[in-house]
Amino acid sequence: MSQGLKRELKSRHLAMISIGAIIGTGLFLNSGYTISSAGPGGSLLCYIAGGFLMWLVMVCLAELAVAMPESGSFHEYSSRLASPAVGNAIGWLYWFSWVLTIAWYLSAVGIYMQYWWKGSPLWLWYLVFGAVLFIFNCLSVKVFGEGQFWFAGLKVFAVLIFILIGLAAVFGGFGEKVPGLQNLMAVKGFFPVAFIAVLPVMMNVSFSYQGCEVLGNTAGESQNPAKEIPRAIRSTVLQVTGVYVVSVLVLMTCLPWTSFGMDESPFVTVLSRLGIPGVDHIMNIIVITAALSAANSAVYTCTRFTYSLALKGAAPKSMMLLNKRKIPFNALLLTSAGIAICILSGEIPLLANTVNVWMWAVSGIIGAIAWIMIGICLILFRRHLAREGKSVSDLAYRSPGYPLVPILVIVLNIAILFSMLASPDQRLSLYVGVPVVVVTFLFFFFRENTKQVNEKKML
Repeated sequence: MSQGLKRELKSRHLAMISIGAIIGTGLFLNSGYTISSAGPGGSLLCYIAGGFLMWLVMVCLAELAVAMPESGSFHEYSSRLASPAVGNAIGWLYWFSWVLTIAWYLSAVGIYMQYWWKGSPLWLWYLVFGAVLFIFNCLSVKVFGEGQFWFAGLKVFAVLIFILIGLAAVFGGFGEKVPGLQNLMAVKGFFPVAFIAVLPVMMNVSFSYQGCEVLGNTAGESQNPAKEIPRAIRSTVLQVTGVYVVSVLVLMTCLPWTSFGMDESPFVTVLSRLGIPGVDHIMNIIVITAALSAANSAVYTCTRFTYSLALKGAAPKSMMLLNKRKIPFNALLLTSAGIAICILSGEIPLLANTVNVWMWAVSGIIGAIAWIMIGICLILFRRHLAREGKSVSDLAYRSPGYPLVPILVIVLNIAILFSMLASPDQRLSLYVGVPVVVVTFLFFFFRENTKQVNEKKML
């Protein structure tokens, strides 16, 4: 039952699991907030900069994942290269962040379902789609990878179809003709929002791109990490950045940037106003599939993180047990319970205005901290190689531009965190999130020191 995970994921599976985690509500829902907050020029700059930062993170992660292909990703690397306390702290923080995000994905699906069944209870959709995610993650990793490949591929295909429809509308091919590029300048020009006001939006864009690090978590179940992970990274970066930048540009050519918000998917907003019968309903189905695909990748990640934490003694040993399909079933149960608790905290009025707000405040900064940790781990890894007298040229994959790349990962993510001070809506994430993160790290440092002292006493 605990002999190890199966290595059955191919490069196309790896890429689509990562794409599945990235392209979700960040694009299909949150892009409306980004556009309405940053304007045409600011939005495009944010998504291009976010794509560049994602590439920096992924090439750092690729070197680590190829050299140490373990389930657990940067939690595993942090434990080995920094200390077990650091690895365990970032592992549980990251697990919590993703569990809360999965709950948000299910909430988003509930919102999308309101497009057809207004006033329907959200809890009904939580139960239905939560059960779907649970069942899907009970399947063998090969079946999971294949299913996720097609789900994520459907999202990319749907966005391409939307882009073609949008371009056709701009050129008057069908539907209601739209002003096109004039929309980018129609309301206060191309850069209607001051640069200082655009900076905090980068946190939202960064959140949209977070999920790329899921690729490192698949290394423990990859058939040939040295060959497949670099290939998957190239595919992921090109597809994701292209999808975000081009689709957001098409959205803003179809409607003025002031037309978007968070009430519904901006993709559905555009299609419903173009006057093409039935297309908005089809897009809503795609948006729901996209959110569920992203949630599916997130459940996979949380389950493997819990399994990895258990291997390191930071989670109950029962989380190590694998079922006959070599799936960490107990870890999946714990993840599902966490998702349920997060959903309840958002649906119970007393908790929604207190506990849930604080939970989101903490979660808001964990993704950036995880990316910072990836950059730090690569620097520590190179120093470890130097101490052991090993040559960098012997690595199967090397991050380009070292040491500039990991330094940029660290500095840019710190800058994004500080930019949150410029937004009153995001300051709570720093004021609450940073102390909670610090306390979590201190707890695991104390726990590790106590463990070492007890082990010395036993000798």
